[in-house]
Amino acid sequence: MRHVISIPSYVSRTVKAAALAIGLCGMLASGQAARGQDLFQEGGSRLYVQRTTAQQEPAPSDTASSDPVPPHDNRFTADTRPSLVPFVGMDGDTLVINSLDNSGHKVYIIGVEGKPGAMTVHFDDWAMQIFFDVQHIDVDFAGGANFLALYQVHVAGNVTISAGDGDNELVLGRPLYDPNLIWGDLSVVVGHGDSRVQLEESWIMASATIEAGDGDNRVVLGRAESPSDLGAVVLGDLLVATGGGYDRVEVAKCWLDGNVAIDTAADDDIVILGTHYEPASAVAGNVLAGALDIATGAGADAVGLTDNEVYGATLIELGDDDDALLLGTGLPANAFYDAFTARGDAGQDALEDDPANYYDSAPHFHSFELP
Repeated sequence: MRHVISIPSYVSRTVKAAALAIGLCGMLASGQAARGQDLFQEGGSRLYVQRTTAQQEPAPSDTASSDPVPPHDNRFTADTRPSLVPFVGMDGDTLVINSLDNSGHKVYIIGVEGKPGAMTVHFDDWAMQIFFDVQHIDVDFAGGANFLALYQVHVAGNVTISAGDGDNELVLGRPLYDPNLIWGDLSVVVGHGDSRVQLEESWIMASATIEAGDGDNRVVLGRAESPSDLGAVVLGDLLVATGGGYDRVEVAKCWLDGNVAIDTAADDDIVILGTHYEPASAVAGNVLAGALDIATGAGADAVGLTDNEVYGATLIELGDDDDALLLGTGLPANAFYDAFTARGDAGQDALEDDPANYYDSAPHFHSFELP
């Protein structure tokens, strides 16, 4: 299936690209105070606030066989194993946050006033900390039900996030805040469990990878219902991969400049790219400058594409079982400017034009509605 680029469409895309570039330059040059930062002004005046538990100075003793414990040694209690104490601090030019206790944590990382490398960290009920000259961010949760929010950070390097088994929730970017600006790669890996990864209001200047283990996972890049026009911008390649389970992947309002690969492995999965509401509802199309490759594996899967512009080759592999591919009329049309190939293996597969056959209440499909 091929479409010829019309002059109006080409001009429209050119204008969109220029607008995105101008918007990014404006953000980098303005240095204006970031919205939402007024919530953290009290702590923002402190250079660094280390979480410590005050201890009594030991009384001098002539019989002491070793040096006394420092009064501020970053321990919870005297009998807590130091190796299990979560760590928040700098390792060279990298902000490191890690925990080995599998108990689940709540962490907020929020950029300060649009300044590159400046950000606050809220870790559970610890005192807020502020860091400067951060080039990279490395977050490692051993396991448990963890929550991480990453808002309006500006780093010159990579952001790496990993979480072990458990029901994790990662929210990267937030409407009405300044966008995240990540000049390196973004890597997100979560283990087995029912996890949610949401990426929006973010610019990734290199590649982005989001991987989830077995479980009922939901990966969202941009939201059709968001008040912002910006989902996510990824200038390198994008990979989304999930394990076994009932997974859902949504991509809306995104500009993806590299190749895009989405692999949901086995079980009944849903993949939606573009507008997935009824006609006259929110428009949430995507622009994909490279190739698009979607593989859903075995299971009764549904793939819906509406309002996308894809400039590279498109390949959709639905795998075994009864699958459905929706290229719906009544919704904004797709534009495929290179080869389009879709195929299914064993099972009864359907190519449908009528979104009413698959949509329940937006944005869910009838057969495979996920929580």
